[in-house]
Amino acid sequence: MSDPFRSLAVCEKPREKFLRHGPAAVTDQDLLAILLRTGTKGQSVLDVSRQVLHSLPGENICYLSDTSIGDLCQIPGIGTDKAVTVCAAVELGRRISRQHVKEAAPDFSTPQAIAGYVMEDLRFLPQEQFGAVYLSTKNQLIAYRTLTIGTINASLANARVERYSIFEYFHSIFNAISGFCCHSFAKILDFAF
Repeated sequence: MSDPFRSLAVCEKPREKFLRHGPAAVTDQDLLAILLRTGTKGQSVLDVSRQVLHSLPGENICYLSDTSIGDLCQIPGIGTDKAVTVCAAVELGRRISRQHVKEAAPDFSTPQAIAGYVMEDLRFLPQEQFGAVYLSTKNQLIAYRTLTIGTINASLANARVERYSIFEYFHSIFNAISGFCCHSFAKILDFAF
């Protein structure tokens, strides 16, 4: 039995198309095929990548960021290795996007700059999340932490959780720098709560 992928003209193969014409010339299906590398017996890599796209809501590639390794493994022709490769590529894209925002707006003094930074992580989450962005006195990003995870349409937050999280975060930084626990800091935590 001949492999349908091998019978494709060289100019139609995704990797060759990418090399010859650049990344803008290939489709989403082609990019997935490049990541997946091989198909299965009776299915070309293009067929498998087409099945991945069909499994997404509205066949919209943006939903690939919601897809777990387990979801991908349910598709015939996708094992753990291929699923990890796809999920790693999605995570790499998310990190690159976040880094672009961080470099374009090193001053996080506006809500728009902060929203641009956290948007890639929060955009497609199935549940509301409440988080805190920790900034230096020069409005440079120190860290972002999720404080609570709510329901589908509500986030559970209160001032006590926020204050405790701030103290906990800076306590962990102090311990990492000094190498020992500060008893007076523990007293501050006890006093505050």
